Amino acid sequence: SPTCALSAWFRRWLWGSTFCMLEGFLCHFLVLTSMYIICYISFHRYMVVCRPVWVPKCLYRRDYAVCAACFALGCLWASVPLFGWSRYRLEINGVMCGPEWNTNNRRNMTYIYIGMALGLAVPFAVMIFSYCNIIIKIAKVTRKISGDKNSAIARNKIQMEKSIMLTCILIIMSFLTCWTPTLVVFVIHGMSTEKKLPKVVLALPPIIGKMQSLLDPIVYVSRNKQIRMAAYKWCCNNEIILSEENVIRALTTI
Repeated sequence: SPTCALSAWFRRWLWGSTFCMLEGFLCHFLVLTSMYIICYISFHRYMVVCRPVWVPKCLYRRDYAVCAACFALGCLWASVPLFGWSRYRLEINGVMCGPEWNTNNRRNMTYIYIGMALGLAVPFAVMIFSYCNIIIKIAKVTRKISGDKNSAIARNKIQMEKSIMLTCILIIMSFLTCWTPTLVVFVIHGMSTEKKLPKVVLALPPIIGKMQSLLDPIVYVSRNKQIRMAAYKWCCNNEIILSEENVIRALTTI
């Protein structure tokens, strides 16, 4: 954020404790919400590919409601420290604010552990389940038509399988790369009684973890031609009309 960038430039937090609490809440809220939305997109794609009969009845009319629920859940869990369960404070790097986890307080650590479970473990489990089933489903369809590899349908199916497998691998790898260091440091630090991990080790993982919210949209845009074209036309101030059906198709046919 601009506040963190300016603080990093001057090598100290410039905005006071109240704004630190607000910045920590907003950052935590946006990170959680983005995780829940990415989790829902993966589950939506699973339903479209593996359970297409249920999609018109169960999903398309409820997308807006589910997105609103993702925002509400992220806001609810991020607002908990404002009411006494843990708190927002300046992180060890001195230029960012977030939930207090560098502490011996069991109450605060309980919030961190539950937050890691709800904001990291559960979304990751849903993503693994969804993408693995998508890959298995497409592989089965591809094997059925592999007898005629010269047909246009066979070539398109094989190409789609490769594209989806690569997209799944990129999303899962970005998730693991960004959040595994944070999870490992939190667990080691929480189980340690001396709390003597180097400051660099404590400061870097939260920064890397928050980058995951930036990487997932990049993966989706780079792997989807429809979204790339829409973004290009929008950036160039050209008129573009995307219906709800087209947006859903773009998010579910990467």
